[in-house]
Amino acid sequence: MKLSVKDRLLILQMLPDEANIITMRVVHDLKRDLGFSEAESKSLSFMSGESWEAGCPNCKGQDLEIALDKDYGVNMGKCLSCNHKGLIIANQIGWNQSAAKEEDIEIGDVAKKIIREQFEALDEQGKIIPDHLEICEKFGL
Repeated sequence: MKLSVKDRLLILQMLPDEANIITMRVVHDLKRDLGFSEAESKSLSFMSGESWEAGCPNCKGQDLEIALDKDYGVNMGKCLSCNHKGLIIANQIGWNQSAAKEEDIEIGDVAKKIIREQFEALDEQGKIIPDHLEICEKFGL
């Protein structure tokens, strides 16, 4: 199944943390298969968002520049005092969009069922977000 970087991250995020032993073995294998190799992580240059509300997260400086980063496709902050650069939204994950490509990842029937059940549970709770829609379609929801 062709999955984007965003698809893989969203699926990894919603996999169950606890279940019966059979399910957890499948989840363990699925996390390994959906995960990112060292080379892939390096080329994608993952970056975690930080809170810039109180100034630069590195030096607390207030002389900041915020601009759209063409490689990441999101707004990035740059501290003009210490040159620290990063995503300006805490808990956001960003990656180099120009290095991103869909990967063909084999997902077995049991793993597909686990993923589908997780999204069905989110749907029942009314917690599906726009980012989930593409994945839901790929898994028949």
